[in-house]
Amino acid sequence: MGYGRKIRLEYYEVVCKNKEDEVNVPDRRFDLNLWIDRAARLSLEARTYDYFEEQARLDKFWYDKETDFWFLNFIRLRETNIPNKASIDKEAEPLVLEEDEFIGEDANALYDERIGVLTLQRNRYSLGVQGIEEYLNLIWNSDEQTIYLRPICPINLQQKTMRAKNYRKFTIRFADIQNRNLDSDARRPFKKIFDSMREYEAVNAEITITMGYNKNDSLDINTVHETINDINRNRGVVVKAEVGIKENEDTNVEVIDLFSDKMHDFIFVYLEKRESLASEYVAAQMTNRYIESRGTIMEALRERG
Repeated sequence: MGYGRKIRLEYYEVVCKNKEDEVNVPDRRFDLNLWIDRAARLSLEARTYDYFEEQARLDKFWYDKETDFWFLNFIRLRETNIPNKASIDKEAEPLVLEEDEFIGEDANALYDERIGVLTLQRNRYSLGVQGIEEYLNLIWNSDEQTIYLRPICPINLQQKTMRAKNYRKFTIRFADIQNRNLDSDARRPFKKIFDSMREYEAVNAEITITMGYNKNDSLDINTVHETINDINRNRGVVVKAEVGIKENEDTNVEVIDLFSDKMHDFIFVYLEKRESLASEYVAAQMTNRYIESRGTIMEALRERG
C-alpha cells in the first residue's frame, strides 16, 4: 500500500561574483554548464568532499535533450543518527553499516541553462542551499570567482505586503546597533524602537509585535507601511523582517519574509512503502511543475533586473 508526499521546490538564480567586484556591482550570471563539464571529468571518489564531519558529492547527473534541462543529484553521505531495524516478531536492533557504507540523503536539482535558473528539491537531512553553494565552489576551485544561489523572490512581494487588509504580526531584527545609524524620521515608532535598543547598550536585538488572539483586528496599517519603507532604506541595520498578513478577512495568515522570501512550488509524489524516492521520478515531477511556472519565474527575474 502506497502513500503520498507533498514536496517543496525552490527557485534560485545561479550567479557569481568576481574577486575584484565592488559590493554594489550586480551579480554576474554564472554558466553552470561549465561547472558540470568540470565535475564530469572527475571520478565519483574525486568529487566527494568533506562536509562538516561527513561527506557530500554529486552522485549522478544527466542531460535531457527534449527539455534542454540538466538534472543533478547531490548526496550527503550520513553516518550519524542511524535508524534501527525492526521486524514484527523481533526487537529493534541497530542498523549496522560497513566501513564504506553510509545513509544517502538526496537533494535534487533541475538546471535551465537558457535563463540560468536552478530548481531545488531537498530533504530534511540532505545538503541545504548553503551546503550546495559550498560544494559548487569546492569543485570550481577558483580564487577569483565565487558562485552563489540567489533566491528568486515572488513577483510584487512589496505590493502584496502593502495592500494587505490585516496585519497580524511584525518581527524585526536589528544588528550592530551601537555602530549603525538609521535613515528614519525621529518621530516614527521605528526610530524610537531602535533608539530604545541603544539605551540598553544592546549589540543585536529582535522585537515581535503581534495582535495576539484578536483574530479580526490589525496592527495600525499606516504605521506598518511607514515601517516597511524604513526597513527598505535600512537594510544592513535590519537583518530580518517578517510580516504576518491577511489579504482579506476570509484568508489565512501568511508570513512574508521581506528579505528572503523564495519563489516556490509544490509537487505531490506517490511512494510504495519500503521504497525510497528515486531521483529519476522526482526529476520528471520537477520538470512538469517547472515548465508550468517558467513564465512566472522569467517575469520575476525581469522585475528584479
